[in-house]
Amino acid sequence: MSWKRVFVACSAVLAGAGAGGAAAAGPTTLPAEDAARLAARRTPLVRLFEACRPSVVTVTVARKGSPAGAPESRPAGESPPSRAVTHTERGSGFVIHSDGYVLTVAHVLRYGGRCRAYRDDGRGYRAEVVARDDTLDLALLKLDSREIFQPIKLARSDDLMVGERAVVLGNPFGFGLTLGAGVITGLDRKTKTDFTFLTNVIQTDAGICPGVSGGPVVNAFGEVVGMAVSRREDAQSIGFATTTDTIRAAFPALLAPEERYGFVLGLQATPGLAARVTHVEPQSPADEAQVRVHDVITAVEGRALRTGIDFYLSLVGREGGQKLRLRLLRKHRPVDTVVTLGAVPFRPAVEPGPITAGLNYRAYRGKWKALPDFDRLKPAASGTTKTFGPGTYREKDRFALVFTGYVEVPADGVYAFYTRSDDGSRLYLGDRLVVDNDAVHGSVERRGFAALRAGLHPIRVTFFDADGEEELTVCYEGPGLEKRPIPENVLFRPKDRPAPEPETRSPSNGPK
Repeated sequence: MSWKRVFVACSAVLAGAGAGGAAAAGPTTLPAEDAARLAARRTPLVRLFEACRPSVVTVTVARKGSPAGAPESRPAGESPPSRAVTHTERGSGFVIHSDGYVLTVAHVLRYGGRCRAYRDDGRGYRAEVVARDDTLDLALLKLDSREIFQPIKLARSDDLMVGERAVVLGNPFGFGLTLGAGVITGLDRKTKTDFTFLTNVIQTDAGICPGVSGGPVVNAFGEVVGMAVSRREDAQSIGFATTTDTIRAAFPALLAPEERYGFVLGLQATPGLAARVTHVEPQSPADEAQVRVHDVITAVEGRALRTGIDFYLSLVGREGGQKLRLRLLRKHRPVDTVVTLGAVPFRPAVEPGPITAGLNYRAYRGKWKALPDFDRLKPAASGTTKTFGPGTYREKDRFALVFTGYVEVPADGVYAFYTRSDDGSRLYLGDRLVVDNDAVHGSVERRGFAALRAGLHPIRVTFFDADGEEELTVCYEGPGLEKRPIPENVLFRPKDRPAPEPETRSPSNGPK
């Protein structure tokens, strides 16, 4: 289009606007040759961006804090700072379900705060953290809206080829939705970030930079093959992404709907392209409803499932006693059934008698490849401590610790407990193993759930270190509690009873 034609067209538009909205004279569509040129410029990459754009969001997590550079703690009696600043972590994410479920990276949530998500058109939503796995740097959010969102399709990633097109979408440095085009430059890579250690990740030269983490890595068809997680700081054009196969495989444990919401269904299904039943627990609600292995779940409560991930999302927020209508495909024939979900009993609180703050611990010395049978070992030391951790054994090797006491929870509900350790650890509530994080390994976090009544519950944490780093962190989350290390003010141990005073006798009251 010539500059003269552009000038004439703009003049006509302005004249129409100045005439109180009267129709402007002249054509209202592009000339044929210009329309053809525009169509030719709409390359597959342009169409890919336009197709994926509605499904990509910016994730922000904001928290109030002291002014930048100010100390977090203050001497007793000193007044707080006169002003506070808002610290904001930024990342990206993508919609995987029309109800507004979004996948993103867990490290954007690491400091806590108010979570929101924004679409490219500026619309913002409060975002609830449904689940997270810090070891995989993976989190699931739910947008607080009744809108119908456009999900993006998850492709398989086991057939990726080095050299094929890879496009990353995200919001770098808060500039706005951005496309970074490149190729897959490597497969099955390992990378250590400032948050975790990742294996089997994709390497790409597409632009991954701060703010893009959590955004989708898509193939030539606009299907997600990975989620951007990090870049190599000391090199250019080296970024990494978690594969969709890894995300799918982790999804049942990430969401863990039965444990998280305290109901019993009693079946396992594949989180892949279809929700195919792989296991039915005998005498469970699913078994009583005659669900069978190899059935494919095609709908829940009359709503069709696109993938196996949709099945697990359909269980979010369910409760024991609810009825769940399932449509199954069995040997190419539809089967309808109704499952009555069982209820998980709450563990009652205990009344241990006199207690005081802190925990008891026993320390052992030795070399192990797994947690030993501590009942067969003689402690090298014992004492009390305020909380969990290596304590004075930090910077030492080949030792083990056993912590015992009580943890107080504020309300009835289902609580998640976590241990992050290097090497093995386990967490028990009473005699029940809740978290199993055993074996020789680097820093790894594992999680378990327990339905608890408000009050005190016996807790025992075991830990051993072989060689290398010494790390043990114990966290929890539950009703009204974001994930956090278990604070000192909810940990207790039995109060030491004073030793009996020696009996004294006087001539007047001694034995005759």
